Amino acid sequence: MANPLVSVILPVYNSSSALPQAMESMLSQTYHEFELVVVDDGSTDQTPAIIQSFKSSKIKAVRQEHQGIATALNLGIGIASGQYIARMDADDISYTSPLEKQTDFLSKHADIGLVSCLVRYKGDAAKNQGYALHVDWLNQCITPEQIYLRRFQDSPVAHPSVMFRKSLIHRYGGYGNGPFPEDYDLWLRWMDHGVKMAKVQEFLLEWHDSPHRLSRNHHHYTQECFYRLKARYLAQWFSRTYPHNPPEVIIWGYGPAVKRKSGYLEQYGLTGRRYIDVKANAIHKEVLYYKEVKNLKNVLILSYVADRQGKQEIMKYLTSCGLQEGKDFLMMA
Repeated sequence: MANPLVSVILPVYNSSSALPQAMESMLSQTYHEFELVVVDDGSTDQTPAIIQSFKSSKIKAVRQEHQGIATALNLGIGIASGQYIARMDADDISYTSPLEKQTDFLSKHADIGLVSCLVRYKGDAAKNQGYALHVDWLNQCITPEQIYLRRFQDSPVAHPSVMFRKSLIHRYGGYGNGPFPEDYDLWLRWMDHGVKMAKVQEFLLEWHDSPHRLSRNHHHYTQECFYRLKARYLAQWFSRTYPHNPPEVIIWGYGPAVKRKSGYLEQYGLTGRRYIDVKANAIHKEVLYYKEVKNLKNVLILSYVADRQGKQEIMKYLTSCGLQEGKDFLMMA
């Protein structure tokens, strides 16, 4: 296809069991002005044969030695012809209209750099409750403001659900290859540069939670990698936002888990010396009782409380104290 508007990048590695469904779902789109760039990351199973079995003129296939998903994605984007880059994973299933609806969205919203959608969790919700609850949270981050304010809790968009302007790659760089989740790093970097992200408020993707997902098996997706990445971008935002008279950083939460999470801030020169707890603590002077928040001035409160109901109660309380999310407090995870 000559000069398609959209290029869908599909990296694959030993994905023979799920790949046919993924490719068929992309080739069944209601939108037709696209190419499907399939990057085989050195598969050793039947993946190459499956790719070759599809005879569509929309497919542009390329193979590399096994180097990982970030390298595969950058290779695919490098040979993509489209102005818009869409993503797809080999173990997920696209509905028939995301390309149509996301292309329409970007064409009507020049200020938006990336658009995602709502996703349906396809996995064992009882066995993997944390992942299922993450998807529920993800589907509540819709507007550019919600996505930006909650960016330090977790990755606010599902990677295979996005479409973005290829020009962003040229301006702010592509996928990084390092000890961190490559998609979350890209979103945080782009938002750090002011890129706005939004979502089409429709379910357009089945997000499958297979036991072979990279996020479950690769060492770049450990909790420590997420904590370290968030701390780095938070420190960058803090130094840029408060160049003079920076607020005191106070951590909401107390205990080993919170100290482990917030401890990564110290690597980037951002340290909270005091903590907030819902219980009065007369022994540890660095721990403030939560009702003392009303008397605090020039502070940035970082809430590391993991409990979801607790998060909501903390947000409600801080807001009732006249504090503003994104300025006076941030919800972490």
